[in-house]
Amino acid sequence: MTQVFARPTRDVVAKYLLDDEQIRNSFIRAMTPFDDVTSSKKLDNALRPLKLDQNLLNILNDDSFVYFLRKESHRLPKDTKEEKLIHRFFNHLRDNYDEISKTLLDDKGPISDVICKLSTGDYVLVEVQVNNPGLGVWDKRALAYAAMLFGNQLRKGDDWGSILDVTAVNILGMGQDDKTPFWPEGSHYKRHYRVVNDLETPPLYLENLSLIQYSLGNVDFNTIKNPEEKAWLDFFKNAHLYNSIPKECPEIMRLAYERIVTDTLPSNIKDLYANEEQQVRNFRQRFLEEREKGIEEGKLEIARAMLSKGLDLETISELTSMAKEEIKKLMQA
Repeated sequence: MTQVFARPTRDVVAKYLLDDEQIRNSFIRAMTPFDDVTSSKKLDNALRPLKLDQNLLNILNDDSFVYFLRKESHRLPKDTKEEKLIHRFFNHLRDNYDEISKTLLDDKGPISDVICKLSTGDYVLVEVQVNNPGLGVWDKRALAYAAMLFGNQLRKGDDWGSILDVTAVNILGMGQDDKTPFWPEGSHYKRHYRVVNDLETPPLYLENLSLIQYSLGNVDFNTIKNPEEKAWLDFFKNAHLYNSIPKECPEIMRLAYERIVTDTLPSNIKDLYANEEQQVRNFRQRFLEEREKGIEEGKLEIARAMLSKGLDLETISELTSMAKEEIKKLMQA
């Protein structure tokens, strides 16, 4: 069956989807406490340690500029006070360029799916994560990204009051098999983490930094009262399974569905999506092979333990589903 809509939980699709401001505003209103947002500006999604214009970063990274910096800066005139100052600046930039490059231009640094600034003056960071790395690893990464965006706003001389609030939103998928909830079965589908003083009654919250998570595998649509939130969660969980736009969804959601129709995606997005889907299929196949390998190795260990206890061939075969010939080989090993 042809897939009408792309999977919105794929990185390239989620980013392309939220490039549209009208769709992005609806998402923010539904999935965050900012239900009065009227506009949002999408920012550079690299969590850089300095607030710099992208054009400046492009100049610093341009090959011809780097050549000029390394080979020709000594030819700059330095007769006037201003020229001497410029010469000192370029010398310092040249001498420290490697360190500056690592700090500002390293594409391997933290990259968020979407970062935007709202009309309210707040920041919202959006991450979509399909696989559960386990042991709270994802929570640490999500909190680190939110804290990085929060803390990197302040510069020398800035007023503490200039720091804007940051809300991180995580859409958590269902693993490689599309069946495994991110959280244990029976968990609530939504978590909202804030800094809390629970010694007070009622508790006191610091609202400046918060983390909101939605686990698609734990969603029970019967319990969700907000129709826009419900429509967005259904969209992220099931859009790729639908042949047409659900009739009950809010009008704004029609724009979201129409934007990710597979056949009408821009060619570059369609290619990136196809590559991401193939990578997921390859990873899933390796995952299944490793799991099957682990199951077989586990059976061997159990069979060996049973043999050491003196259990008969028939019983071991029945309990492990192993062929008797396989068990005989173990006995001879």
